[in-house]
Amino acid sequence: RRSQGGSGVRLKPVVDIVLSNKLVDSALVIAGYTCLNKSTNKGTITGKSQYLWVRRAFNNEEEEKDALVDIAVTKGNKKDLDNHIHKPPGRGFIQVSGDMNHSIIASFSANIFLWFRPITPRSAEKDWRYGVSEDERNYELEQRARRAIRQFVSPADLNFSPRGGPTDFAVLFNRHATNKSSYDSSRVGTVNVTQFGSLLKEVGLNINSQDIRHLMHRIDTSGNGRMSREEFLSFVQLNDDQLDEVAVKIREFFGASRGMVGDKKVLKAIRQRFKRLDADADGILDIDEFRQMVQMVGIFLTEP
Repeated sequence: RRSQGGSGVRLKPVVDIVLSNKLVDSALVIAGYTCLNKSTNKGTITGKSQYLWVRRAFNNEEEEKDALVDIAVTKGNKKDLDNHIHKPPGRGFIQVSGDMNHSIIASFSANIFLWFRPITPRSAEKDWRYGVSEDERNYELEQRARRAIRQFVSPADLNFSPRGGPTDFAVLFNRHATNKSSYDSSRVGTVNVTQFGSLLKEVGLNINSQDIRHLMHRIDTSGNGRMSREEFLSFVQLNDDQLDEVAVKIREFFGASRGMVGDKKVLKAIRQRFKRLDADADGILDIDEFRQMVQMVGIFLTEP
């Protein structure tokens, strides 16, 4: 991905938004949300800190049905039930629960409601993942952490390339790793649990200390209390279910899912796409050409 700079990669769209007064919330992370880490009331004297949490589509079906296509705000007096602040800004809009201008002094300023509109109209009720067993909860936590890391784009990378793709996993790790140690050289290039917590926060995974330690224990396969780059990259690599998703996306990319592979039109379309990817025209996709192809369908690979 370094050679391509990540440009042109399309991330999964946002399908839900939550406004919360919590900067750290493991339940939201397990439900698939990541925090934007910026208070909506930052800089105001009377405002209470609140944070936007967003969830991206888990699969193609959810992307096609629930992707958000518009957001809007209404402003006014929420205590007046007839005030225009309560009226949706358009058909199909869903209000994000809470007041974006939540002030300590109720009469200090106007209220602000945030609204979003998905592709397909749906109920405003959210699917919270509470009350599950500990094993299922930990499994979901690991899956959400892996997905969020794979899809993370740092503001610095966006400034460098407005169409940029996810941040290189190794680069993300190195930003938080110990660079030097005067008393233990084995610590260089590794992260401890505190540094790992900072890495997760940068990605938007604001979870409690217990869950940070669980993920650390899960990734630190050597059991020495420090995470190596290799252990981190091993954790974020695709699992079997995600590899199946890659196969489906590749078939869709080549158009094989729209008809029988033996169909002449389908075969022609496959050959044309393959030819565009095969930069050196040797009839074989090398690792860089294959990486470019899967990036085009929203899959981000670790370095070999």
